[in-house]
Amino acid sequence: MGCHHLTQILLTFSAAALMISLSSAVTQNILYTICSQTQSEEICVRILESDPNTKSSTLPQLSLISINLTREQANKNYKIFRDLQANTTAGSLRRSYGKCLRIYKQMIDKINDAYQLSQLGRYEDIHQLGQAQTLAYNCENGLPSNSTTAADTESMILTCEAAASVNLYIASSIPES
Repeated sequence: MGCHHLTQILLTFSAAALMISLSSAVTQNILYTICSQTQSEEICVRILESDPNTKSSTLPQLSLISINLTREQANKNYKIFRDLQANTTAGSLRRSYGKCLRIYKQMIDKINDAYQLSQLGRYEDIHQLGQAQTLAYNCENGLPSNSTTAADTESMILTCEAAASVNLYIASSIPES
C-alpha cells in the first residue's frame, strides 16, 4: 500500500514539474539546448528569435512559433519558384522550378499537418518537419549548382531543422505514460 501511495505522489510530482516546465517561459539556455542538435546552433537560435514572441513563449508556444516560421519560409520559397518559373524560358530550368513547386506544395501540406499536431500537443507524432527538410533537399538537388535560389533553399532546410529540433526537445521532455 505504501509503495502504491509513493508511486502516486511521484507521478503527481512529475506531472506538476512537466506542467511547470511546459508553462514556463523559454530561456536562452533552453534555446541553445534545443539548437545544439542542429547543423548550426547560432543560426537555429537566430531563426527562432526572429519571431519577437519567442522570448516570452512557453515550449508549446515555441512549437507553434517554429512551425509557423517554417510555413512562412516555405510560402516565401514557393512564391520565388513560381515567379522564376513564370519568367524563365529555358525548358530544363522551367522543369526544375516546376518540380520545386510541386515539392513545396507537398512541404506546405506537411507543415500544416505538423502545426495541427502541435496544437493538439502531440509533439511525439510530429515527423512532418523532417520530411519537409528532406523535400527541401530534393528541390535543392534538382537545381543547377549556380542557382540563384541557393540561399533560399538553405534557409528552408535550416528552418525545418530548427522546428524539428524544437518539437523533438518537447517530445523528449514529456514523460512516457
